[in-house]
Amino acid sequence: MDPRVLLVEDNADDQYLVKRAVKKYAPSVSLDVAWDGESALKYFQDHRDAPPNLVLLDIKLPKLSGLDVLCRVRKDEAFMKLPIVILSSSNEPVDLARADECGANEYVQKPFDFTVHAETVRDILHRYLGL
Repeated sequence: MDPRVLLVEDNADDQYLVKRAVKKYAPSVSLDVAWDGESALKYFQDHRDAPPNLVLLDIKLPKLSGLDVLCRVRKDEAFMKLPIVILSSSNEPVDLARADECGANEYVQKPFDFTVHAETVRDILHRYLGL
């Protein structure tokens, strides 16, 4: 079965960049998208028995922050070992500390350059999915 990635991102431009990078560097990956924190939690509920292989999680989300999503998801035994990578424009020390405290596998600051952004997504996919 092809790997599945959940992207939790409210910005359509950032979604587009990730989708384009996945299509270019990992076309076998199925990409699901949640637009906000609440829909991300619903996704986890609905996919408890078949979770994605990787989650790319933004911090600044409507309804519920990405860090709140991370902390809640990590409390569920079904998702404790699920790779969750924070992909955020924030480099605030408080965000980095809370991501670590809640159990993020990695914290990656979103690059502003498209090529670097695509390569960053490619590298994350390679690290966690072995592609």
